Amino acid sequence: MPGGSRRGRANPPKEGGAPAVTRRGNVTRSAKFARKVESIGDATRPRRILVRMPNWIGDACLAMPFLQALRAQLPDASIVALARPGPDGIAKLAPVDEVILLEDRGPLWVRPWRLRRAGARLRSHRFDVGVSLPTTTSSALLLRMAGIRNTVGYGRGPARFLFSEVLDWKAAKELHRSDAYLHLLAGLGLKVPKLAWSPPPVSDVARAAGEARLAPLGVARPRIGLGVGSMAASRRWPADSWAELALRLRRELGAGVVLLGGPGERAIAAEIRARVDADVLDLAGHTRIEEMPGLLSCLDLMVSNDSGSAHLAALAQLPTVVFFGAGDPKITAPPWDGCRVITHPVSCAPCLKNTCRFQLECLTGISPERVTDEVRQLLAARGRRP
Repeated sequence: MPGGSRRGRANPPKEGGAPAVTRRGNVTRSAKFARKVESIGDATRPRRILVRMPNWIGDACLAMPFLQALRAQLPDASIVALARPGPDGIAKLAPVDEVILLEDRGPLWVRPWRLRRAGARLRSHRFDVGVSLPTTTSSALLLRMAGIRNTVGYGRGPARFLFSEVLDWKAAKELHRSDAYLHLLAGLGLKVPKLAWSPPPVSDVARAAGEARLAPLGVARPRIGLGVGSMAASRRWPADSWAELALRLRRELGAGVVLLGGPGERAIAAEIRARVDADVLDLAGHTRIEEMPGLLSCLDLMVSNDSGSAHLAALAQLPTVVFFGAGDPKITAPPWDGCRVITHPVSCAPCLKNTCRFQLECLTGISPERVTDEVRQLLAARGRRP
């Protein structure tokens, strides 16, 4: 996908392309089960529903339409999100009643014990329904260990034997990730709406806190955030390119520049600061996830790797230029029209590997000059001073 491209709402699945629901194998869902899931709407409400959140911040943001649709169709249900540190901050922004922190990681020899302990703790909540957004076997196993009889998820690998209601992963993986999450509603006997990106508004309190954090920028405008990191090396634009971009934004646009990211981005942020003579505000690793939408809502634009920062900007409905090296923007780009995707065409794209066997040409081929032009165009399109 050469050049910048505007992304609007993700394309709906083709007719007949929706994931099929099956009963633990390949048997078509029975009428008996259809009546059973419809009982969610009867006098037994409120039901207790556990939603196992995705493991990555970006994917957790893409789960927002699913959580909103679940709440809209089951307004009286008690919906609980189970999330690891990081994604739990996204869950706190969603329309759920409670967020339970999942601590199941660590050395390999302790993970089974932690999973067993988490299952025992969840069992006391007596959930009626469990939905797994990740496709991992451990996520499916945890719902079983929590004593949840009615579980829904995608049949990928061994996980397909652990859910009571299985959706076809082969069909879902061709959908945009947000759309794939929405189709899990079918496993609950609920309506699957068209994908629409409408995150909850940022509160005045969160916005005021964001303004306070940006005070060191003074009156400089536009304010531009740089999401400089990513967990995968194959998704990271080089530090020297970020430094040159920061200098161009300061010199050509008079912009106030903010470095953003999680604790893992502190090192690359420090490297960029060392290469930039002009002042930049470094907030990488110094802002909690749930505080990010308020902070981002006070910016004029974001430039980011394909990372959690880009998806957090989408939650704040902040215009964003996002680079895609590894990864497929048709599947995981923020699904709204304020996001402009930039790629550099290479023969090995799209690639899903975390490291590159070549010279990372898909990202090194994107020049700071080109990005500056994209920023200028997007600011003008959004009615902001370029």
